[in-house]
Amino acid sequence: MATTPRTAYGYLAVPDTDEDQINGLHSRLAAHAAHAGLALLEVYADRNTIPAMPDRPSLDRLLTELADHPGAVLLVPGPTHLPAAPTAHRALMHRLAQTGATLRTLTTPAPHLPAAPTLEDPIRRPLSGSGSVRLTAQGTFEISLEPGDPAAALASALVRLPADSRFVESYGDVSTTLVFHPTPDLAGHPR
Repeated sequence: MATTPRTAYGYLAVPDTDEDQINGLHSRLAAHAAHAGLALLEVYADRNTIPAMPDRPSLDRLLTELADHPGAVLLVPGPTHLPAAPTAHRALMHRLAQTGATLRTLTTPAPHLPAAPTLEDPIRRPLSGSGSVRLTAQGTFEISLEPGDPAAALASALVRLPADSRFVESYGDVSTTLVFHPTPDLAGHPR
């Protein structure tokens, strides 16, 4: 007798509106769900959202939807997609517990990541056009840097990558792009 796959929903929070990054992350969630035997019903995305921002309309809609699917799995690419403020994080965990949902991330953060940037912290906040990170449709991460960018822009961009990503190349003569590949799991799939 065939078993019904467990229901899953995805959630993304991205610091801009880069649809290539959103589509790439969506594809990673879908691939993980398929590999894990989950039925991914929908992926919710909050755009222009950094970890320190507690207001997340799509996450609120998703949590309401999870209430109708007890025991569902909530997939996120990594912990940086979730609210970082302690109060908001506790509220999220409480609502997940109420629905009986299981939270599953696709990445594991480095053990000693710096504190999440806040809107009031301009050195740590990603600067417009500098230190930006995007996930390409091919599944690689790209960090773009411009001449004159502060080192903090690069550091801020690097902590947003999965901890096990590997540097593979750089290109550009004035503006520089650093390319990282996520480390594949034992089956050869990106994590």
